[in-house]
Amino acid sequence: MKLFHEMENKYYEMLSGMLKDPAVYTREEVERIFSREGTGEVDFEVLDALFSTKDGESAVFREESGHFVPVLPYGFPVRMTRIEQQAAKTLCDTGYERYFLTEKTMEKLRLTTDRVEEEWSLADFDIRNRYECGAPPRCADFKKQLSLIFRAIRTEMAVVCDCVEEDGRMLSGWLVFPVKIEYIYLEDQYRICVRDPDQERYLKIRLDNIRNITETSVSGKGIADDYADYMRRNMRLAVLDVEPVKHVIERCFRIFSYYSREALCDKAEQKYILKVRYSAMEEQEIIRDILSLGDSAIVLEPLELRQEVCRRIRLALHNYRKPSSEK
Repeated sequence: MKLFHEMENKYYEMLSGMLKDPAVYTREEVERIFSREGTGEVDFEVLDALFSTKDGESAVFREESGHFVPVLPYGFPVRMTRIEQQAAKTLCDTGYERYFLTEKTMEKLRLTTDRVEEEWSLADFDIRNRYECGAPPRCADFKKQLSLIFRAIRTEMAVVCDCVEEDGRMLSGWLVFPVKIEYIYLEDQYRICVRDPDQERYLKIRLDNIRNITETSVSGKGIADDYADYMRRNMRLAVLDVEPVKHVIERCFRIFSYYSREALCDKAEQKYILKVRYSAMEEQEIIRDILSLGDSAIVLEPLELRQEVCRRIRLALHNYRKPSSEK
């Protein structure tokens, strides 16, 4: 009998549950559990093997003062499988691990996986469309900033920073409350969602636009609940009529992967409707995403979003109609 083989041992689930439960058991309690979970009769041979009271014969549980406790505490280290070893080794060279792991932890990881044979590595791939100024090259700049921002989010405290605005001007000594960190896969960028108490609104700023960030003693107690309430009150729904072609649909799901979405497909009518939920502060971003689909997607609702997309398309058409000398 293989004790921990879930297909060959009828006691597998029962033992798994008992090991996960921090409780201790008396002999009577163990017998009741075996009777209830088994065939109704106690298999004393198995019971004595698993819950032995003899010194040196403890297998899974041992007796202590009339109670049985696990021989090894739940959560003890288990030898990794080959796939898990290879996955751990890849953590050493992604370029992102340095943001979240200390150098001491990284050194331990390297030593632990030093003799693990790699069937492949990231160096074997030609990764296209990666933003050359994305996250990995900025590790030295970002690591300290991310640690500070994580701490501010957990403690609901404000930070002060300088921020480069879209027009290139520097906003100095800006006090904000960070509430969320986002990673945008397509742009390989981090963004921070913050609350500006002076403007009384939430904003998103790119991490690479932040300079000279420092902690403060200004408390924003309850800011996490306020942000959750803001998100509930400011969610909007965009309804798109998408060209029912496979590569277009796949592109839509990639572009809108961050958002909560729902698709309705009518094969008979050759209709594909995509519903995307987004927050008010994400409107400019979602407009750019919709425009990137060209004539493969049409905004049906809401009217305000449809009108804004139309306005930008007309502006682009106007610019293209200008003679080259006037541009």
